[in-house]
Amino acid sequence: METTKGERIRLGIFMIMTVSLILGFGIFFLGKRLANENVIYHTRFSESVDGLVPGAKVKWNGVDVGKVLELHIDEHDLLAVVVTFEVVKGTPVKASMRANLVGGFSITGLKTIELSGGNPDEPTLPENHEVLAGTSQIQQITSRVEVFSVKLEALMNNMLLITGENNQANLAGSLQDLHSITSQFRNSDIEKTFIEIQNASKALENLSNRADLMIYKSQEDISTSLRNINEMTENMYDFSQRIKADPSLLIRSEEKSGRIK
Repeated sequence: METTKGERIRLGIFMIMTVSLILGFGIFFLGKRLANENVIYHTRFSESVDGLVPGAKVKWNGVDVGKVLELHIDEHDLLAVVVTFEVVKGTPVKASMRANLVGGFSITGLKTIELSGGNPDEPTLPENHEVLAGTSQIQQITSRVEVFSVKLEALMNNMLLITGENNQANLAGSLQDLHSITSQFRNSDIEKTFIEIQNASKALENLSNRADLMIYKSQEDISTSLRNINEMTENMYDFSQRIKADPSLLIRSEEKSGRIK
């Protein structure tokens, strides 16, 4: 079945649009890659880099700044692996910065490179320069395990030394001597000390009772004196009020006094 002229025109337009779209996407991603220039560095690891593959992320304080490009054995040191990676242009890679292997404990076992450290006053390293390798997580764990093993061994040696026959005999003798000393002290001096403490406590109790009694009696005397003064004051007040109301009472009081005489 032959196609018509209109169908051929529509097919040509569709092909042109498809090719243009593909070229547009290609130019877009190419331009974006050219705009985001990357700087290449490399690091030499003297340990297994199993789990680190091309395309693995390069991070700085958890931020993605690049990716691993390739890995190869160092020709001058067969125990070392050279890892080439790139970071976004403008990343301040410094001489004191370290490249650390991170990860490898997940299900996939993949690792990444984590950049850490660096002095901001230092100049940024030029392209293709080596970034020194840091300590990986596995090396840190291994070091801690070694330190723990050394301390555990020292502890076990001390325990064996303490539990030796000679030390056990010396320890038993020291405990026996301590028991004898405390027994003698308990049988003589402790009982005497307790009696003296009891006597002193009774003396303090008697002194406290006497002091309470004296204070109680003094309070009674003071209360009586205050009552007398209060009554006298009330009488004086009543008398003054009566005199103020009737001054002739003074004359009467004098006449009565004269008659009595």
